[in-house]
Amino acid sequence: MRYYAVRYLHGLKKILKWFPVIFLPVLVYLLMAAARPDRFLVSQNISAQGTIPISLSNTPVDCMTLSKLLKQPRELFLDDFSLSELFKQIPKGDSFFGEISGIEELKNLIEAGMKLKMTGSDQVLIEYMGPDLVLGKLCVAYFSQRLITRSKDGIMRTQRKNKISGISEEPPSRAGFTPSNPSVSLTGELKVQEQRSLWRTNRLTPSIEVLLISLLCWCVTGGIVEWLEPSFFSERQVSRYLNIPVIGVIPDLGTLVERVLI
Repeated sequence: MRYYAVRYLHGLKKILKWFPVIFLPVLVYLLMAAARPDRFLVSQNISAQGTIPISLSNTPVDCMTLSKLLKQPRELFLDDFSLSELFKQIPKGDSFFGEISGIEELKNLIEAGMKLKMTGSDQVLIEYMGPDLVLGKLCVAYFSQRLITRSKDGIMRTQRKNKISGISEEPPSRAGFTPSNPSVSLTGELKVQEQRSLWRTNRLTPSIEVLLISLLCWCVTGGIVEWLEPSFFSERQVSRYLNIPVIGVIPDLGTLVERVLI
């Protein structure tokens, strides 16, 4: 057994200079993964002022301003009615995550990927960042329209409340809207930006697996190289191969000279 182990180690020494090659498959894997987009930034600009009233979904009369909604985006994205309606629109089986099992899973995806922020004095941005382009487009388009619908409803509620209270309409400069033309509308088209990266944390496990397979192939190659080597390296190998005893050995003069010089 020791004989074969020594031979195997000798074979590994022969191909030791090729050891760095085991990292090549990992590099190829990372380059291939970086060649295709794995993250998508889907965004939609909306023209709106911070004073625009937005209807609350949990009450038929109350509103909140857009400025407050920006601080509490969960009121828009995680509304039970919106989640239920959005879940019905998801194409079954076409999502990056496979078929989304339920509203709770959809809620987690939206909470992790959706953002609502102000980009100017009268510009709001709804965006999605994640690996699912289909879901991203659907969510951004749906919540953009949902925001416009709730703003119109909020304006109607405010007008009705003011009428009941006997309060005159606020001028457009203060209220941020006019009764006939609410200043909430889509600005431009839906934008999609593809993002690529050489490294992501979710590529660690596949990279380790590729490296281990490459190392195994290198070890197997060392054994094959030694097995295919036709030379004899000792008198014991000659004796075993010919099945006869060895009477004498002619020493390697080069080795003897080196020993004497040392």
